[in-house]
Amino acid sequence: GFTLALLFSFYIYKKYPLGEFFRVVLFMPKIISGVVFALLFKYIADDIFVKIMNDYLKVETELGMLANPDTQLSAVLFYNVWIGFGVNVLMFSGSMSGIDESIVESAQLDGTTLLQEFIYITIPMIWPTFVSFLVINITAIFTDQMHLHQLYGNSSDPKLATFGYYLYVQSSRGELIPTGTDPSFSVLSCMGLMLTAVMMPLTLGIRRLFNKYGPSTD
Repeated sequence: GFTLALLFSFYIYKKYPLGEFFRVVLFMPKIISGVVFALLFKYIADDIFVKIMNDYLKVETELGMLANPDTQLSAVLFYNVWIGFGVNVLMFSGSMSGIDESIVESAQLDGTTLLQEFIYITIPMIWPTFVSFLVINITAIFTDQMHLHQLYGNSSDPKLATFGYYLYVQSSRGELIPTGTDPSFSVLSCMGLMLTAVMMPLTLGIRRLFNKYGPSTD
């Protein structure tokens, strides 16, 4: 999703046909309430999908894409990629719009191709924004629940559960003093601190490497 957002932003920045249409469609998940958008996606992926398969493609099925174990992971990944476009596209395209046009025009006069412009001009000029979003994505490895609670509530298939979703669900069931099989708040807090101990040096190290060895605008 991060890579696709960068490519779509470049397409919009270059003002190619349907660029503004893509901007609206990709930013739509951030305009509409997350709960409403999740309900809309569930309706399309389950009810409408089953209707199309049974009535039009003549393939008998009772399970939608989010309910079928064979397709639910693909459906969740697609939803997360789409809903993650909004802020990324907005920030990337905003950074690209600040690039001096004279630099691009000079490169084009020298015969620079579109790919070369993207790699050697656009990426270096938006590198601080790129690194910031990359670091944010890395920090969410253990906290992102991939919108599973919006799509499944507390009953997601364990095969789909991320660390973030597991901690969220368990904390909603947790107690100060454990009385059953669910972990207590103290155990969940300990898990969170352990994950933080792993992610903090990793995140700072990656940020340092990208800032030190990243492309220069010179």
